[in-house]
Amino acid sequence: MATTIAADTDSVSAVYHADQDGEAGIMIKDGRYFSAMWFIAGAGSDWLAALWRDPGGPWHVVWRFRYYVDDRAHDSADERSWSEYELPETTPEAKLSAAVARSADDLLRAGYGGAVHRIVLRTDKPGVIAAALAREPFMHLGAHRRCGS
Repeated sequence: MATTIAADTDSVSAVYHADQDGEAGIMIKDGRYFSAMWFIAGAGSDWLAALWRDPGGPWHVVWRFRYYVDDRAHDSADERSWSEYELPETTPEAKLSAAVARSADDLLRAGYGGAVHRIVLRTDKPGVIAAALAREPFMHLGAHRRCGS
């Protein structure tokens, strides 16, 4: 499924990366600022997205579709499709967050899932991020694992 970040400025001039082998991910680490994460449960699949940046670096919008083949959260045979966009650090956070929210809404309008779950993080502290994600029933965190994988 092809998806795009739709923004009203030149911030759409992004570097696009897609990885079909499940090796991409969302890595929480000290100093990496997370704005928010989004989640949609679909029929037999789900969608997870994150907006983040490292100090002095570009913004990253990362999302993945996960297609269930078993009921295991980790070490699963589920198929995953990852996409990542890099956008200029000068792009306003609010504009990027709104663009990801529009993408999530587009998925709902297309019949994917029933609700968007948004987790506002706005922190670079791994413990705070992990605690916020652990409160969500759809997140399955493991030690030294990528979130949502």
